[in-house]
Amino acid sequence: MAKKGSYIDYSAKAVFEPQQIFSGSGAAMELPSDLKAKGARRILIICSRSVLRYRSYESLIKKFEAEGIRTFVFEKEDSLLKQSEAEACGKMFKEYNCDTMITVGGTCSIDCGKMALALCGSNSPKSALELAGDGKVRPGKGRLCCIVTDAGASAATPFAEFIAEPSGKWTMVRSSLIVPSMVVIDTDFSMRTDHNVATDSALTAFCEAIEAYISPVSSYSPLYRADAVNACVTLYSNLPSVKMNQEDPYLRYKLTAGGLCAGLSLRMTGIGYSHLAVHAMIERYGDIHGALYLRILRCLLEAEVELLERDLAALARYLNICTKNADDKSAAQTFIDALDMMCKKYSENIDVPAMTQKEALEISDDVKKAAGVYDLYRLDSRAFADMLMTAIGNV
Repeated sequence: MAKKGSYIDYSAKAVFEPQQIFSGSGAAMELPSDLKAKGARRILIICSRSVLRYRSYESLIKKFEAEGIRTFVFEKEDSLLKQSEAEACGKMFKEYNCDTMITVGGTCSIDCGKMALALCGSNSPKSALELAGDGKVRPGKGRLCCIVTDAGASAATPFAEFIAEPSGKWTMVRSSLIVPSMVVIDTDFSMRTDHNVATDSALTAFCEAIEAYISPVSSYSPLYRADAVNACVTLYSNLPSVKMNQEDPYLRYKLTAGGLCAGLSLRMTGIGYSHLAVHAMIERYGDIHGALYLRILRCLLEAEVELLERDLAALARYLNICTKNADDKSAAQTFIDALDMMCKKYSENIDVPAMTQKEALEISDDVKKAAGVYDLYRLDSRAFADMLMTAIGNV
């Protein structure tokens, strides 16, 4: 039973509107006519400076102009979203009297659009910090469309994350009202994303889907649990192929679709211990690679294998990495071994923070405090700190 005031309690009552999906090479070119039919007249595009040089982007702008739609650009830095950046974007949306936002980019650009949309709610918040937590966003003017260029989950999640200023705290806003109403998976855009960035985001989405599947509340939401399975299967089976065939647009397309499924799976369950640990580490050390997230999750699953045996065995069977007649114990261990192999394959040349035992314990305490929001209460701070030290190799 969800605790009153938790994210699980909120999500059980929230209404998630269906998303309109455009997919395939050139899919973004369908947006101008579709948005015009929906009444769009002034659009704010959120992207990094590098996107402005894409030929596909230039073609998209020309098509908007041909439809009589004015476009404006908010240039997002190629870094984690900052509070001031989100607030500046929301201010620009209102000052230019726009009715639609389009993000062209990965997770950080999408989160910028989500926060800008939230800041334009009917409650007119003065600061992004006023919206932190569950259900504080109010309906307002505007719609959000995302042209996704990585394999992250953000295009389907009801979460937006940013760095609070000046505290540096990694802050999350959660509301069904900030889920993008339109999502575009266009390989003409996603193929411009560096292979390592795409892999990093895919690993993060893979970990999020695993944590959604093993969440103690996921069994109450079978459809969302099925999304987690789809995400795990799609990402696990295609990541090795993408590593070998970096220029294959169809493989990139499948990674992005897998990330979208991962985002759907998080809507009812929220995030898990490992994801919360990554949040706490971002506050201290900056951006954390998806491969390190995977290493943390692998250590956690190994420590809790007896409790999670049935779920891990089920995932092993979905991924076809164990024999059909394997018992749950051996199948679960096979799944953990598979994660171990992934950790070794994708951990080359990633930055690992120089964490001390004291810092690991402080991070564990932070995770324990935050985990209650998602109805997670089993964490032992000292044991989790040891897992973190093992994951980063400082043991």
